Amino acid sequence: MIHPTDLTDDLRATLTSMIDRIGIDTATPPAGTDDHLWDLLVEAGFTALDCPADCGGGGATTADALTVLSALAGAGAITPMLEHGVLATWLAGQTGFSLVGRTATVAVADTGWSVGRVGDEVVLTGTASEVTRHPRTDTVVVLAPASAPVRPAAVAVIALDAAGLAYTAGTDLSGVPVGTLTMATAPVVSYAENGPTTTEFLVRAALAESVVLAAGARAVCDQTVAYASTREQFGRPLAGFQAIAHRLAELAELTALMETAVATATHPDADPTTIVATKTVCSMYAHDVAAAAHQIHGAIGFTGEHRLGRFTTALWTHRDRHGSDRAWARTLGDRILAGADVWELVTART
Repeated sequence: MIHPTDLTDDLRATLTSMIDRIGIDTATPPAGTDDHLWDLLVEAGFTALDCPADCGGGGATTADALTVLSALAGAGAITPMLEHGVLATWLAGQTGFSLVGRTATVAVADTGWSVGRVGDEVVLTGTASEVTRHPRTDTVVVLAPASAPVRPAAVAVIALDAAGLAYTAGTDLSGVPVGTLTMATAPVVSYAENGPTTTEFLVRAALAESVVLAAGARAVCDQTVAYASTREQFGRPLAGFQAIAHRLAELAELTALMETAVATATHPDADPTTIVATKTVCSMYAHDVAAAAHQIHGAIGFTGEHRLGRFTTALWTHRDRHGSDRAWARTLGDRILAGADVWELVTART
């Protein structure tokens, strides 16, 4: 699914061994997050793979970091890998700040943010919505968007227990807190201007979400095929009924489409338009994959003990995170209306 690198096979083998040894409780709703697994990932250096070495990273490729994310999502593990290992370490690393010893989430501040000083401290004021906070998270890396011509984009690192910072949250379908971050002259650990643009960050986030969606779809597809092949009704497996066989074929087709899109988007030469199209496709079909799986499983798929729910709730959670299919499709449409060649957008290869 992820465009392969020299480390892909070794990473997957190591992660598979690690996950099999620890085991993942896939009950729905979850009893908690996979903290022990996260500790092992940190110890193994898997949580900052594509961050520069001088910022505590492994100096690997983005595809390597996404390989770890894919393996965790495919196993149903609940960890801060997406927020910390793919987004926060990269965002902080772009300004030369190391997150070693921290577990971070990310936030995009609203356009009304401001920066100032209280004594010797740099402080940030503003709000950010849809901020995920895993139990192990102790730091937030805030991307403050540019406000031309007055302020360039900035990246601020703030401890979550800092004075002047408040977090109001509900929970997503996976049981992880997601809410609004309010900064009222909150002192920063690090502040740097001329960081990545909001668009650059959101495109990277969309790619990470696409990887999670494709891995979840594969897990759902494999579970459903196995169930339909072994569950019998009227003396034969469910897969032997024509209507079920057709639904399984549709499920496999959508899963393969999502995986193919992600493989293209994780190619080193993939451009932002390819990634935007991939998130559009993966978000669009996540619901259909989950619906087909629950239709074939019937009532048992909705029970808390059945592992299907861990993956379908992940599909429902991540399909709208960091941009829904409609939002990203609108972005593609805007580019076409601005004069982009439609045929080139459809047929271009990376």
